[in-house]
Amino acid sequence: MAQKAKNNLGELNDILFSQLRKLAAAQDKDEIKQEIERSNAICSTSAQVVSASSLALRAACMADQVTMPDVLQIENDKTIDYGKIND
Repeated sequence: MAQKAKNNLGELNDILFSQLRKLAAAQDKDEIKQEIERSNAICSTSAQVVSASSLALRAACMADQVTMPDVLQIENDKTIDYGKIND
């Protein structure tokens, strides 16, 4: 049975570290080449996910939104001034 995707930055982090371990464990030339190609594809896609998450965070901050987008895994806390997260 397939595990349901979480679709958040925590899952992305897990995927990146998993791929890093696969790359480090690669033994022969063909396996290394395959893992490098896979790593490049994962990094490219990851950059787009991070970019989209950054945009979602900035939009939420600009709207002075209290409920943060789920992908960011930020607990909704009214004591945090989300409007000050600009960088």
